[in-house]
Amino acid sequence: MSSKVETNTEYPYAELGLGVREDAMTVFGRIAQTPCTQTGRKRLLCYVLAELHMKNKSIKPLVQRVRAVLGDVKSLESKIYNALRIGRRWRAIVSRVSRKPDKPLTGILLALEKGYIWERCTESEFQTALDNLPTTSDILLNAQEMGPFANAVIKEIKSYLNFPDHGKYMTQIYNRYEGWNEPVSGLDSMSLAIVSVVIPHLKVAGSADSARLTILLSFLADHDIPIDLLYRGSSRRKRWTENGEIIEADPAELGLSEHLIRVCAHDRLTNTLSELQSLSAIVWTSDSKFKLRERERQEIQERLPTSLRSFWCLQALIFACRSVPWKYLEHMETDKSLLLSHIRHALEGARRWCNFQAMTRKVRVDLAHSLMESSRYSVMEWKQFAVNQAKELTLGLDDSDLRSQLAQRQCLLHRLSGETEPAFTALMDGLPHKTNRRSHAIYGHTILQRALNHIQLDQLDKAIASLAEWQPVSQPHSAMEQVVLFRQYLLMGKILRYQGHFTASLQYLQGAQNITNTAKDLVFVEDASDLACNLADTYLELDDPAVAESCLRAAMKHQVPKQAALMIALAECLFAQERFVEVDEILRHISQCQLKLMKMDKLRQSIVQAKLSHIRTQFEEAFRYWTEAMSNLRRFTLASGRTTRIILLSQCHVLHCQGLYDIENRTRDQLDALERCAGMSGASYWVSGLRHWLHFLESCKQ
Repeated sequence: MSSKVETNTEYPYAELGLGVREDAMTVFGRIAQTPCTQTGRKRLLCYVLAELHMKNKSIKPLVQRVRAVLGDVKSLESKIYNALRIGRRWRAIVSRVSRKPDKPLTGILLALEKGYIWERCTESEFQTALDNLPTTSDILLNAQEMGPFANAVIKEIKSYLNFPDHGKYMTQIYNRYEGWNEPVSGLDSMSLAIVSVVIPHLKVAGSADSARLTILLSFLADHDIPIDLLYRGSSRRKRWTENGEIIEADPAELGLSEHLIRVCAHDRLTNTLSELQSLSAIVWTSDSKFKLRERERQEIQERLPTSLRSFWCLQALIFACRSVPWKYLEHMETDKSLLLSHIRHALEGARRWCNFQAMTRKVRVDLAHSLMESSRYSVMEWKQFAVNQAKELTLGLDDSDLRSQLAQRQCLLHRLSGETEPAFTALMDGLPHKTNRRSHAIYGHTILQRALNHIQLDQLDKAIASLAEWQPVSQPHSAMEQVVLFRQYLLMGKILRYQGHFTASLQYLQGAQNITNTAKDLVFVEDASDLACNLADTYLELDDPAVAESCLRAAMKHQVPKQAALMIALAECLFAQERFVEVDEILRHISQCQLKLMKMDKLRQSIVQAKLSHIRTQFEEAFRYWTEAMSNLRRFTLASGRTTRIILLSQCHVLHCQGLYDIENRTRDQLDALERCAGMSGASYWVSGLRHWLHFLESCKQ
């Protein structure tokens, strides 16, 4: 089916297509108050019939109701079957284009032409066509204009056919459903009734747990589902209190179904998944991951009415977001890429079927925080998506702390994008009122972001001044204050090393290390590599490469993240000890394993490789690596000319050793120009190990 959609500009409203008598036709004509054409009325009636009748249930009651209105009609049962099929398709179309679950855009039934194409094409074809509609298209505008009229016609059709109230009718159907092992009610009961129709063998098995879990899984992404997502989503999660301490929050506080919480408990979840596997509803893809079969997913999605979709979308979103570990509170164990795909899918469903503004404040705030926490993973596109979604979730909430935390995330995104001025401006949005220890700690994180902005501009003295603006206010320090202190000490240690104050740098870094060793219930795993590398770099500058090596090997032994950074720093320490064979082995291992390298890792790796080739008099290879290092260096602001100068000196030495004096002289011209422009402030000792390398180059002149 073409994705080009055609609108019905004549607004046709048409015959029933069920052998309607002349007096019924007159009534429908009066409802429409337009000439009685065919297409529209058929769609509207089919839509109503499908709305009032559950799929796979007997149509005999429906036949009797229609016959009571229309009298004896030839092949009425066959015609009703066909009308229900068509009606379900139009319900799916209305559902697809409706922005608000409680306000279906029924005007689309009257705005689309060539209904036979829409009724016969595949589901994916009509979904693609509708998804490609611009929000300002004539079709959607016409649909909105004709919505009130279509709703009035639908109401009159229900009244004319003497159907009972739809809500009561459906409730009666659900309440009559029997066969589960335990009593159920409300939305849960309605959902179970629908699943029994979609997957009859679940009723035979008699497990409400399996039915509930199947519905939940159908609202997650069509990817592998880690068991850990279900465990974490339904269990207590660590959160910050107003006093800056740590509590374990109950999932029921966010409105998570108590049935689901019980189903996803460890032992019960194992049994339920085993049952679903025996019923061929899921397939295991590994020891800890599985997938819901597409058949179950599609059937459930098709049958659930709007009221239930909004409920289950929110349940799936809470599950997915609660699986995100908050930094410094929990370890990250779930596959990040899978988790983020489920969060994105659940968010898209919630945006379609749920009203964010109608959610409780507690739910919106917790989901927003989890989204912000997830922004520390993956690529820039996800980071921006997560922060924007968190903003949308919290629109209208009067929460200065939340505004500050969103501003911090936005500042980070600007800085990562190289947008220095917007990074500073972002921090002006929502400075917190320091009303409690939690707010004071949040203000500390704002100060840290401002200092990082200054560092990116090589304004190290301003960064130090910013960091001095915050101090903890409580004794003993709250957990949140200890986190800010840790980051403050770590950042001060970096800055002081950049400036050449190595002993003072070590004192701050040891202070950060002491916090990681003594703070209760805090998790510093994600910063462990950064701390170890900074300690090693400072020990290296203090001419103690052996202690530097021990710091790095201890971190590597504990399998902390960012192994590549640790290995490159270790190669630098081994180089300082003239253990060149081991340096070579580490560099080859990094290349063979294709470890993920950050841009700083790439710079340091190219420098170590250049120095190793240089010291071995492999000058052609050394020059190539020094050139690569210069290319990597151009991606940074924080160089202050010193790093560039040492690389250029290294290239000059290589060219001199190769007898390429003309090229050497041109390179020295660049060097002279750089030295005339270079200032005295900033990061003089940014890349550890280059200071010692400069001494080597100077010794070569003697």
